[in-house]
Amino acid sequence: MADYLERGIEVLGALQRSSEYLSAAELANRLGITTRSVRRIIADLKHIGFGIESVPGPHGGYRLGPGKRIALLLPSENEIVALLAGLQSAAAMGLQDPDIDHQDLTEKLLRVLPQKHRSAALDLSRYVESYRPPIPTTSARSLRELAKYCRLRMTLEITYTSDGVEEPAQLVEPHRIVQNEYLWYLLAWNQQSRCWRHYRVDRITSMRAASKRFVQRELPTLDAAGFTVNTIATAPYAYRVEAVFAASAEELAGSFPPDSVHIEAIDDHSCVVHTGAASYEIVAVYLLAPGVPFSIRYPAEMRQHMLDSARRLWAAAEGTAPASGKQK
Repeated sequence: MADYLERGIEVLGALQRSSEYLSAAELANRLGITTRSVRRIIADLKHIGFGIESVPGPHGGYRLGPGKRIALLLPSENEIVALLAGLQSAAAMGLQDPDIDHQDLTEKLLRVLPQKHRSAALDLSRYVESYRPPIPTTSARSLRELAKYCRLRMTLEITYTSDGVEEPAQLVEPHRIVQNEYLWYLLAWNQQSRCWRHYRVDRITSMRAASKRFVQRELPTLDAAGFTVNTIATAPYAYRVEAVFAASAEELAGSFPPDSVHIEAIDDHSCVVHTGAASYEIVAVYLLAPGVPFSIRYPAEMRQHMLDSARRLWAAAEGTAPASGKQK
């Protein structure tokens, strides 16, 4: 009986994932059963109330009727891997709450899986580990609440801590939540300063709805995530630099310190890196880190700084640099 019930769930899952009619032969091939078994299972599912449409004939088949999507169905083996990997990644990225135990959540998922999928899921949960750096934790409740206010377009009054100092209460219009590296940001329009601003979610100490809806504003760019990363990487700094690298954006991803750069693809073999820091010396360290050829696009002062640094490095390598004092 348990096997037959599992087959029924698998048939529903296959129909759920397809918008086209599936023939009995296609379903039988996917599930490793006979077409006769498929027809019997379909008949039983119809009998207990599932809205399955059927079309007879050689080109006919079965599909779930409009509005008959099933809320909870058996995921495929690859989908199970994605779910478990997502749970591990959430914990590694600092998504925490007192009532969330990621290991317990994983075990709950494993308990409801059929035996044929459980062994693969167990392998993943037991033998895959995630590095968890010492990063701030972000409340899952905060993410849920902020996402709700984004949907409702509800003005929020928030208190926020920046550099260890709590700022005065602010009225903001929440637009999007952006996850970058290990941190979560709220992109919002600040009504007092009349500008877009990014707030680290873990630094929002309180929030409440101001009972006033707002009209959605247009971002300076269409990409909220790109706008956020670019602003975080460059806006706070007086020294901003653009450099063209002889590598694709995908190849450079992960080559820089978190939140230090914004990478913009040019083509499959080159990209532009936008970055900023408190000095050109720090920017130079960022740009040299990947070990990939690059050229400075902006500003000219950075080109001169690189030339001066190259001369000093060359002198140091040749042993001709003065033993003390600064080189003229």
